[in-house]
Amino acid sequence: MMIINMPVYYYNWPAQLKTVVDRFYSFTGELTSMQKKTALIGAAWDNTDSVFAVVTAYYRQLCAYMDFQDQGVIEGKGCGTPDMTRRSKSMKQAYKLGTGL
Repeated sequence: MMIINMPVYYYNWPAQLKTVVDRFYSFTGELTSMQKKTALIGAAWDNTDSVFAVVTAYYRQLCAYMDFQDQGVIEGKGCGTPDMTRRSKSMKQAYKLGTGL
């Protein structure tokens, strides 16, 4: 299982994480044959519906291409501070995702 956990900056994946994913290219055949389970957990200060549009679309396309078995996506909207995060739905969603694995 691979959990992709990230902050969302400017409506996209952080460059450091994108670099890691780009390195998958050399191992596409090996990773595809593993049929890894994956989940995405992101946190963004912004709480608009569009903040995760690109992030989630890229993740789903990556899962399709690499034959990853998506186990869920947590879109942590409005999680810019610890207090904001505690008040969001994201903590309960992440707990539910974790217990369901």
